[in-house]
Amino acid sequence: MFVRALEVLGDSGRGLAVVDSTSTSSSVLEGYGRRGICGLRLNFYSSNVTNSLREIERTLAEAQAILPRPGWHLEIIARAGTLAAAATVIAKSDVPIAIDHYGLPENEAPEGPAGHALLDLASLPHVWIKLSAPYRCSLNALETSPPSAWLNALVQAAPDRCVWGSDWPHTPPRNHEATKNPALPYRNIAYDRLFGDFLEAFESPEMARRILIENPLRLYGFPWQ
Repeated sequence: MFVRALEVLGDSGRGLAVVDSTSTSSSVLEGYGRRGICGLRLNFYSSNVTNSLREIERTLAEAQAILPRPGWHLEIIARAGTLAAAATVIAKSDVPIAIDHYGLPENEAPEGPAGHALLDLASLPHVWIKLSAPYRCSLNALETSPPSAWLNALVQAAPDRCVWGSDWPHTPPRNHEATKNPALPYRNIAYDRLFGDFLEAFESPEMARRILIENPLRLYGFPWQ
């Protein structure tokens, strides 16, 4: 269904794929690319990462080995502590890296050790930040306002490499997902409220335009109008 939607959208749609890098070839990804796929998503969040540096180094190497270039990138979802532990590997990547959900700072502050590591990564020219899912950065499971300290710090570090994302359809919190209860409802969050709260966080319409329009045009390879 996802690929079919991209076919309908044509050049107006883009997507990311989750694949097994050890059994997927570049030619398969090239076929995906013709349908609008432009990146691979790597998840270091949904399961425990015992050795962040070694696991991310191995996974990035496997993904980069099959990644068609140019125009493709890797998206990483991981906690700030995990990203900090593997910062040297991410910094050396020769393909663009997009870090999801503000880097999942959780209890970390921008001024702390993990915060400094994340902001150092964000300042690198090949690292992008997805400003999505503020509820994943808050104790409030239905939070729609961006984490202000992190929003300001990340936008200052990477004004040309921050992009917004809705994170729809707002999956349940991880502690609930662990119960594997198929009847558990997704978070009931209105799109207009989520988007409106994001816009209200910016005093500058120019910066909002950059994050919502200009930056994603470059990251996802949309044609400029």
